[in-house]
Amino acid sequence: MTKRLNIEIKATHSLTPNLVVDQVKGVVGHHNLTLTGPDTHGVIRLNIEATDQEIDCCLTLLGKALPKGCDITYFVEKEDVDAPIKGVLTIDDTLAILPSNLSQKGVPRKGAHHTFPIEITIDCHDSFGHGGHPSTLGMLKALLRLTKGGLIADRSALDVGTGSGVLAIAALKLGANSVVGIDIDGASIKEAYKNAHINQCPPEKVRFLLASCKDFPLDGFDLVLANIVPGVRREFLSNRGLYHMPQDGIVLISGGKIGDNDYIDQMEKHLGFKCIDRIEVRGWLTTCFRRR
Repeated sequence: MTKRLNIEIKATHSLTPNLVVDQVKGVVGHHNLTLTGPDTHGVIRLNIEATDQEIDCCLTLLGKALPKGCDITYFVEKEDVDAPIKGVLTIDDTLAILPSNLSQKGVPRKGAHHTFPIEITIDCHDSFGHGGHPSTLGMLKALLRLTKGGLIADRSALDVGTGSGVLAIAALKLGANSVVGIDIDGASIKEAYKNAHINQCPPEKVRFLLASCKDFPLDGFDLVLANIVPGVRREFLSNRGLYHMPQDGIVLISGGKIGDNDYIDQMEKHLGFKCIDRIEVRGWLTTCFRRR
């Protein structure tokens, strides 16, 4: 079960806020971390999504890394941030995500005879991606907007950190010509293939590979989906293939809170993209970039 750890750190006169930020990033950069501040009072706030074991590790490492005198307070929200959905999850009255315990036929709809143009069934046990997490919802909303603008059809898509495969499957059903999903977790790859089969995705149009986003070749992709934690996002942005994406290539990025948006400058100022859309869902930010 994933929980949310909230930490506040007050720097002292002998330790500048920027140094605290650097130390914190060094300790917990590999987790799903959102870091904001320091504010006018020198307070830095962290939100970390992690398991109980990871939370204990984070607190231990922070206790060792930060010098005495730093005022640290924290609390843990006992909620599963990627909780299984219990009914039909609908997005913009167009797309419906169904948990595997509900059949696609005979499921209660909104209204007496309501049906959805696109329905996706997700069986998720060992991977991220039930469909209801705010970062995933933001990505699905962004895909639907792109579809309405005619910017999904016939594209070759790459889904970075595919998890259950929900975004890869959605891209394919929304008109992408083909999709490749990558993940560093073997259990996720197996689950993504299972979900692709459940949703009758043509096997010649979908592949899932065990691979890292840092050096995976981006040749041939003109739509890249990256719903990934901030630490992995930094690895993704170091992929040199981003420099060579085709004109009008599109990259969707999600997985961080609204205040965690330094990557927008990197995409626009250094990688040659323009931010064309921003979607906020319950404090989480999804951004859409287009190659200039």
